Amino acid sequence: MISKIIEFLQKREWKFTQDSNIIRFPVSHFNATYNCVIDIREERLLMIFLSFGGTFCPPEKQQAVINLFNRMNTSLGYGNFELATEEGQGLIKFRTSNFFTNTELDDSIIDKVIDINTGIIDFSMPYILKVIFGGMDVDEAFKELAPQPNLITENVTHEEDKEQEEPHDA
Repeated sequence: MISKIIEFLQKREWKFTQDSNIIRFPVSHFNATYNCVIDIREERLLMIFLSFGGTFCPPEKQQAVINLFNRMNTSLGYGNFELATEEGQGLIKFRTSNFFTNTELDDSIIDKVIDINTGIIDFSMPYILKVIFGGMDVDEAFKELAPQPNLITENVTHEEDKEQEEPHDA
């Protein structure tokens, strides 16, 4: 699996780093550029994809963001938001995982994994930032973000023919 992902990134001339089974690269979307990590666990046929929000949540806002993430995660059909609070820093990330037991990993699948993951975090980040920096209440942010169940994932679209630039556009 790792060779397929490296081949995918090289074909697109995306800059990336690799350390064993971990691949890191940036992806630009509409609202921000996200640092992304692919963690391949070949023995389990598992690909974990993480995108990092690029903003730290201060300690005094972490409980509000955790509450928002808990509400958002119940509306997501795929993936979950996390707030890593080690050393007091609130690192925002979005995680998706895929098993590839009966599927050959190809460029279209890799592209979809990247685009859906980064699309969900990109769609959601403005509301997360309103809670952190704009003083918005969690209930209000969630109502704006997902006025109907599953709106978060329904608003993410896959764009097949986007031109890739540095950092990479999803």
